[in-house]
Amino acid sequence: SDLPFQVNPYIKNQVPSEWKFTIEGENSQKSVIVGKSLVDQGYLPPLSGTYRFEFFYPNIKIFPAQGIYLNRIQEADKIYLNGVLVGETGNFEPYGKYSPNWYYKRLYYLPDSLLVRGGNNVIEIKIYYQNQTFPGGIFRSIPEIGNFELLQGNILREDGRDFCILMLFFGIGAYQIFSILLRKQPIANFFLFCSSICFVMWRIPLLNVTHLYSGLEFQSLLKIFFIFQTLFPVALLLFSYALFKDPLRLKEFILLLLISV
Repeated sequence: SDLPFQVNPYIKNQVPSEWKFTIEGENSQKSVIVGKSLVDQGYLPPLSGTYRFEFFYPNIKIFPAQGIYLNRIQEADKIYLNGVLVGETGNFEPYGKYSPNWYYKRLYYLPDSLLVRGGNNVIEIKIYYQNQTFPGGIFRSIPEIGNFELLQGNILREDGRDFCILMLFFGIGAYQIFSILLRKQPIANFFLFCSSICFVMWRIPLLNVTHLYSGLEFQSLLKIFFIFQTLFPVALLLFSYALFKDPLRLKEFILLLLISV
C-alpha cells in the first residue's frame, strides 16, 4: 500500500519492516528490511547512509509523550523528525570525530511540537558503521513507535532479565567464597568463582543503566566487555581441570595462554 502507516499514540506500534535506504552520496532510494542487518542485504562496511520511514499521525489535541524504539544500532546514528535532529548516539563524519556505540539501546523522544497532527511525518535515521564483523544498521528488531512510557518497558524488561542472570552468577560466585573458606575443593571453587565474576563483568556493560549512570565512555565499557569475555572461558577451563585434578599438559597450557593473550 502507498498509504503511510498510521500511528495509534496510546499504544506501542510495531511499524512495517520495509523502509527506504539511501547510501550517502547517492540519490536513489532502495527498499530495505529493518530488523535485518544491512550486511545481509548487500550493504558492506564502511558505509554511511539514511533510513527513511513515513507515518501518519492522527489529529488529536491530548496524547501521551511519543517515542521510537530502535533497539541497538551498529554503530553510530542520528535521528531526524521532519528534518529536525531529535537524538543521536555516537558520532561520525562530517559531524565530528568517529565515535561508535553499539551497546546502547536506542529509545528516542519525539517532541510534540515537531509532530504534524492530521498529516504525514517523516523519520530519517542517518547511520554509519565500519566494523567488518558487525551486521550493520538497525539489525536486532523491527522498530516500534508510539507511547514513550510503554516503549521504555522494552528496555526495562531486557535489562531486568539480564540483571536476574547477572545476580544468579553473582550468587554462584558468593557461594564459592564460602566453599573456599570451608576448604571444600578450594582450587576448583576458586576458578568457578572467577568464572562467575567474569560473566558478571562481561555482561554488565550491555545494560542501559550502566551507560546512563556509570559515567564511563563507550571505549572504557568496550574494554571491560572484551577483557572479561576472554577471561570467562579461561576460568571455566581452569575450573574443569581443577575439579578433576588433572594437571595441565604443555599443549593445554599453551592453548590457555593463547586465549588469554
